[in-house]
Amino acid sequence: MKNLYVCERCGQTFEEYDACYECENSHITELATFDVEPELIKRYQYKPGQQAPAKILIASRKWEYDEEQQKSFERFTFHAYKYVGEASPTESEEILKERAVRKAEEEAYWAAKRAEWEAEAEAKKAKEAEQADTEQTA
Repeated sequence: MKNLYVCERCGQTFEEYDACYECENSHITELATFDVEPELIKRYQYKPGQQAPAKILIASRKWEYDEEQQKSFERFTFHAYKYVGEASPTESEEILKERAVRKAEEEAYWAAKRAEWEAEAEAKKAKEAEQADTEQTA
């Protein structure tokens, strides 16, 4: 019997866990475009009359550990992408459906959190009112 490990990013198969782990960590795992968005937007390149940029830059961030200094630091890498066309209507629809599901899950989560916080606040008010009543009668 043989154990096989599959990179969750590119699908490459490995017989050794460490090799698979190394492959997964070699891919971009976090886009950090928001952190440098103003600097990136300045660099978008448009062709005359084109709605979407012909070239954009994406930033990725990777945390690395410096053995000598015994601390982590972030390293940005920038990647240039060229416009090849709009996503198909099917893919666009799929993305929007996934977004709707995520938004509904987030809204449900925060509604439950708000209800929890409100219940805690009410319980705290009731406890404080009870303590105030106890102090007045004593």
